[in-house]
Amino acid sequence: SLEIVQYNAKNGFAYAVSGVKGVLIAVDLNDKLDGDEVVSLTGKEYDVKSMVSSYGDMTSVAISPDGTRLAVAIQAEDYTANGVVAVFTCGTDGSLTLSGTVSVGVQPDMVTFTPDGSKILTANEGEPRMGYTAEGAVDPAGSVSIIDAKTFEAKTVGFGDFDSDSARQALVKKGIVLKKNTDPSVDLEPEYIACDNATAYVTCQEANAIAVLDLSSGAFTGIYSVGFEDYSKVAIDIDKKDEEYAPKTYESLRGIRMPDGISLYEVGGATYLITANEGDARAWPVDDETDTNEIKDKESPVNKLKPGGKVTWFDASQYDGLESGTDYLFGARSFTVLKVTENGLEEVFDSGSDFEKITAEKLGKYFNCSNDNIEMEDRSGKKGPEPESVTT
Repeated sequence: SLEIVQYNAKNGFAYAVSGVKGVLIAVDLNDKLDGDEVVSLTGKEYDVKSMVSSYGDMTSVAISPDGTRLAVAIQAEDYTANGVVAVFTCGTDGSLTLSGTVSVGVQPDMVTFTPDGSKILTANEGEPRMGYTAEGAVDPAGSVSIIDAKTFEAKTVGFGDFDSDSARQALVKKGIVLKKNTDPSVDLEPEYIACDNATAYVTCQEANAIAVLDLSSGAFTGIYSVGFEDYSKVAIDIDKKDEEYAPKTYESLRGIRMPDGISLYEVGGATYLITANEGDARAWPVDDETDTNEIKDKESPVNKLKPGGKVTWFDASQYDGLESGTDYLFGARSFTVLKVTENGLEEVFDSGSDFEKITAEKLGKYFNCSNDNIEMEDRSGKKGPEPESVTT
């Protein structure tokens, strides 16, 4: 099975990752591919799994802006151990030659190059793969690794500067969602990176935050909340039982945006970020942890909302950074545009209920269906359309 594909516009090859097999596949797209029929393509396989000492999974691949290099993020077999980035030289014939491997943080989940190609960055998630309560369970520290693309020297930057009581409380006051009695250095889980040549913007999905990393100093300059979706103003369909698109507003109900993918663009000297507000739980697999409070009688935990059908509520009692008296859902079913300012991030646009409106209109029979279940509204009580990635 193929999971990730990156296209190299310089040599005309696509590089596909099979995490299960542990191979990279180079697929030649230089032949004429126009026409009305689907074309089945094969490629040359490169056994990446054999190149590293502890292989857990390949999670991400990136092509340098000039097309000469490919970087792939590889997690360790031990979920608490550091992963690696393998860097290859891309030949004009699609060939890949290993240049070297670099140790990074725990569970590198995304890799990218800076626009000038001078640095390679990884978002090292550090998930508690066994939950919090199982015997031997560990919640590894999240981090970002900065790799010099020429020397392969790497610096891994964590969140220890935010662990003091005052620093943690400052994050909570800004609406950053942190697990109670847990240090930010352990709780924050970098998911995805957008960057220019000077600054990286890192989504910490479960904390509902973006961390800003200065690439010269190798230090985080701030962590900012991406805000919440207000369902007293934005209509949402969380009633899966009626099997139709019937959006409603709910007082004191909010969506925790929890962005996954993030992208960056510049207009008029200003930098803007776009976030895909998917939502996610910290524990993996989620069924082993009580991040989700699935109330048997279908009521919400706080205000006893009864939208109809089973709803996955966020158990706010376990977390700081949330308002009392309010019910919360995972994700926001939207994308948000944020402007980078001297003081942090300023929201300038949010798509609200547009994804649900459009999919209900265009794909009504499959509205809020699942990846493994085409039943209409199967995910209405969970994360709905669940936007996960964004690109510009």
